[in-house]
Amino acid sequence: MSAVSASILSSQLGPFEEALWSFSAKLTHSQRTQFTSTTQQDVEILAAKLQHEQEGRKGYRAMGLLRPFIDGLVGYSKVIEVFAQTSEILAFVWGPIKFLIQVTSKWHGTMDKLMDALAAVGDKLLIYEKCNPIVREDLRFKKVLVRVYTDILDLLWTALRIFGKNTVKQFLEIQSPVFDKKLTGVLSNLSNDEDLIRDAVSVTTLNQTIKFHQKAEEEFRAAAKQRMYTTLQLFRQELQPALISSSRLEGAKKISSKYPGAGSWLANHPNSYHGEISDPMREY
Repeated sequence: MSAVSASILSSQLGPFEEALWSFSAKLTHSQRTQFTSTTQQDVEILAAKLQHEQEGRKGYRAMGLLRPFIDGLVGYSKVIEVFAQTSEILAFVWGPIKFLIQVTSKWHGTMDKLMDALAAVGDKLLIYEKCNPIVREDLRFKKVLVRVYTDILDLLWTALRIFGKNTVKQFLEIQSPVFDKKLTGVLSNLSNDEDLIRDAVSVTTLNQTIKFHQKAEEEFRAAAKQRMYTTLQLFRQELQPALISSSRLEGAKKISSKYPGAGSWLANHPNSYHGEISDPMREY
């Protein structure tokens, strides 16, 4: 592919896809074919098999170090699925890891070094699942997530160059500082991003707390106002006589006009009082 074609293709890709394209361009056709369909389950099955086969070896401990990386990467994948097609994006992480486990399993010194590195990276990824809702909802974190993905691919590419060889060359390469320098740089980047996420979460949590208390105060005031209104309504009902509805009042007027003598029996009753009703307050 020409440089011009590559530039055009790169400009048409999203940031995750662009990082993946840059990484896959370094691989052989065979590696791309092998990695593109690898899943987390494939890695776990291979790890369990090797653990069973080699657990009797003295000093063997590597496979247990893979779990922090798997847990961290799975949590990270739940965040980036909003921004990318995670099955393809992560296949080129699981694929190289499966390959590296296979080629380093013959010499546990190499595997221990690889697994120590992956465990350290995994520890830095655990924060993303913990902060999943906040990171997913704020698009500003997308750049951080892409940086993390790029760092992981860079580390895997360095590991493929160093560990993806026969045992003798692995032994010679592992003595060089190349992988350690790359790992140190990646871990430093991940630590900076981790601090950035923690600070952002702290600010977000503080803002959410303030908003919560403001909303609670508003709801309390509204409830107090409603309680006061209800109390006043009840008090007014106690003080004033019951009101006659308009429909009943109109009905009474119609009956009175139709039957003028209605109720006269009460006024003409011998026991009815016809005197003036005195005001009790006049006696004082």
